[in-house]
Amino acid sequence: MYRHEFELAKRQVARCSLSLLRIVRASFRKRIAFSIPSIELRSTSTQKVQHQPRLFRAQK
Repeated sequence: MYRHEFELAKRQVARCSLSLLRIVRASFRKRIAFSIPSIELRSTSTQKVQHQPRLFRAQK
């Protein structure tokens, strides 16, 4: 019985991660220009932020 519940949970997790992956991929295609710089701006220091515009233009 415990094993069965574990398998069910595993399946649910797999389904959830799959749908998450699809959402991430879809939004990634739509906003590839915005999402990467904004994440980097938030997570990096001010020193790297100054280099960001050059990197952004190169990606386009």
